[in-house]
Amino acid sequence: MRIRAIIAGTTMLIAAPARAQAPLAEQQVARAIDRMFADPEAALAAARAAEGAASKEPGPSPLAAKARWLEGEALSRLDRDAEAEPLIGRTLEQARTHWPNTRLHADLLMTWGGIEQNRGRAAAALDAFQQAHNLFRTLHEPRKQAIALVMIASLYNRARDNESALRYFQAALDADSGDRNLRMSIFNNRGNALLDMGRPADAARAYQQALLLATASGEPGLQVPILNNLARIALQQGRLAAAQRYNDTAFAASRGHSAEYDGSLHAMQGQIALKRGAVADAVAAIDTAFAHIGDPRSPTWREVHQAAVDIYTRAGRPADALAHLKALKRIDDEVTKVASDTNAALLAARFDATNQQLRIEKLRTNAANQRARFARDRALFQLLLVGGLLFVAVGGAALLGFALFHIHRSRREVRSANRDLAASNAQLGKALEAKREFLATTSHEFRTPLNGILGMSQVLLADTTLGDEARARVAVVQDAGQAMQALVDDVLDMASLDSGEIALEQAPFDLRALLETLGRRWAAEAAQRGLAFELDAADCPAMLVGDARRVGQIVHHLLSNAVKFTPDGSVTLAAHPLADGSAGVAITVADTGIGIAGDQHAPIFRKFYQVDGGTARAFGGIGVGLALAQTFASAMGGTLTVESAPGAGATFRLHLPEAVAPPAMATDAVPPPAGPRLLLVEANPLARGVTIHGLLQAGFAVEAVATLAEVEGRLAEFDLLLIGAEVAPSAAALAAPLAAARTAGTSAVVLFDPDGSVSREAVEAAGAALALARPIPLADLVATLATVMERHAHLAA
Repeated sequence: MRIRAIIAGTTMLIAAPARAQAPLAEQQVARAIDRMFADPEAALAAARAAEGAASKEPGPSPLAAKARWLEGEALSRLDRDAEAEPLIGRTLEQARTHWPNTRLHADLLMTWGGIEQNRGRAAAALDAFQQAHNLFRTLHEPRKQAIALVMIASLYNRARDNESALRYFQAALDADSGDRNLRMSIFNNRGNALLDMGRPADAARAYQQALLLATASGEPGLQVPILNNLARIALQQGRLAAAQRYNDTAFAASRGHSAEYDGSLHAMQGQIALKRGAVADAVAAIDTAFAHIGDPRSPTWREVHQAAVDIYTRAGRPADALAHLKALKRIDDEVTKVASDTNAALLAARFDATNQQLRIEKLRTNAANQRARFARDRALFQLLLVGGLLFVAVGGAALLGFALFHIHRSRREVRSANRDLAASNAQLGKALEAKREFLATTSHEFRTPLNGILGMSQVLLADTTLGDEARARVAVVQDAGQAMQALVDDVLDMASLDSGEIALEQAPFDLRALLETLGRRWAAEAAQRGLAFELDAADCPAMLVGDARRVGQIVHHLLSNAVKFTPDGSVTLAAHPLADGSAGVAITVADTGIGIAGDQHAPIFRKFYQVDGGTARAFGGIGVGLALAQTFASAMGGTLTVESAPGAGATFRLHLPEAVAPPAMATDAVPPPAGPRLLLVEANPLARGVTIHGLLQAGFAVEAVATLAEVEGRLAEFDLLLIGAEVAPSAAALAAPLAAARTAGTSAVVLFDPDGSVSREAVEAAGAALALARPIPLADLVATLATVMERHAHLAA
């Protein structure tokens, strides 16, 4: 999104330091300001003419600098940021040297921040806007200060950090209360952020405030997007009469602005008709909407594509619905990439600030330690001095009193130094905690696009029309995504180890199937390295109760090391009951690799430990796999041991206490019934698109919504309800829609993140028919949904 519309009419009003300049230069500057919004090309010519006239003056000229700023502003408005960037950069350096802390300096920072934002450098843009805000505050320019805060908010909104964006929008409102149009823009943007956060009631209040300001301005065109937003909320809440009223008012206000707004308004008209059951009217409205849209690829028209998917699906035009679903997926991918890049830059800026604070606290701690040592040494010296004086001059009572006074003062200094040291240690602890939180937050941010990559690769591999060469390439992408996901899981688990929190599940799982899945993956890896791979799991118990994900992680790390450190020979994965007859199961991973010296058996289970630098360089790795494996084994009441010698390979044994699950009922796997109707509730656009693709390919008739509010009153139309737990702030918020599903006779399945705030137990307690942990392969999801449908049909019979 270009930022010029937000700062229109504001940054032009600067005053450079007063100097006698050529009248021609001043006239051209005035012309450049006058033509900047209507005709940037004319403004560019005027700015260059002004610079040529002002540059004839000897020495640095503020008027020439102002002309160069206007030239850069015009270039940026013409989407020529590559030319504008060096020009504004040189002028900004000149302003810092000759006219620091002036309005010219601040306005140059605003333009620089806009260029950096347009070129995707969010951290640099944030720094420029913050500097400009501080200068405007010092110069007592509340309106420009508010505009700088709005620009910072737009960065966080672009990164989908709506909580931070709302804080900056509120700060902008507090900074300036006199500009009606600026406040209208802030309230409308607040409403957008609140709606993205799933708070439609708060968003409606913000839009109503924006509508009052737009009405008072006397410009009907300003009311149109706000009325359309209000209609969207009313439609989500099922208030069709209110939605129709807002839509009609928006059409009336859009006269003279049809080219800009008709696409969105006709799309909203079609959605209202669809909700009323008038499918033919809905199709006519959405066709009219796209007739008014010049470039449907723009992210501006995302909601119109979403409406087209819903309308064409209901109208029985699957080909048209699929075309718009693909367009919607492409737009969501672009928006998600921009949000991820911006969010990563902002997280990096926060990480740098956290590390800087950590270094400061370490310096303070060192200084406090030095002061404490100095105070103790001085106290000791004074004690020795007093003792010597007492021994030499027993009668020096006055000298003794003086020495005692100094001893007392030294003790006070020691206590003060100890208090400073305690305070510094507390601050250091906070800084370390902030760093751990950053690590966990960043890893979670990686998971969202990774799940999209893995899900879409599974969809493509399941497509029977995919050629062999393309299938091989997609398989490479899937393998790389799985490796990246394992690394992200390790980072998250290391953060959990640092905080002393390890979450374990207790649920039945098929140990033999788990080992066979891992065996197939690592057998392929071993074959690529020329190694033999053997799996012996015939005697292991089939069903156990425990944490399948953690057991899988342990075996994954052991197999990864075995394959990695075996240049030639074989790798064996085996599982048997314990040899001594006690309850439990033994999982063994053996290889014929380079082996491990006896004095290294204990250290290899430490975090980040490598046997030697040469091994790390030759085989790679960061040294966390075995540390995590042993920690998980201990947490589950088991043990992990190693037997090895250099050149003789290595054997790792995992002993787990056995809690055998009751055998599962034998049922034949059945595909889902023809065209089962499924309602998907998923807030994340990327996950929603991937799930829709996979379920459509499996034969489901899918309709997707983003919030629980859109489910109300519609459950009787569907056979299955599939909910992503992230749409609710807690498991308790899922209770009402799950109860409604039971009443309507619709089976409800909930997907939850094991590392998130909603647990399996809480989801099942809320009334779900089944709770599934993410990530889950699409093939497993389809098979599970088919089983749920079969069970539901059996109970109904």
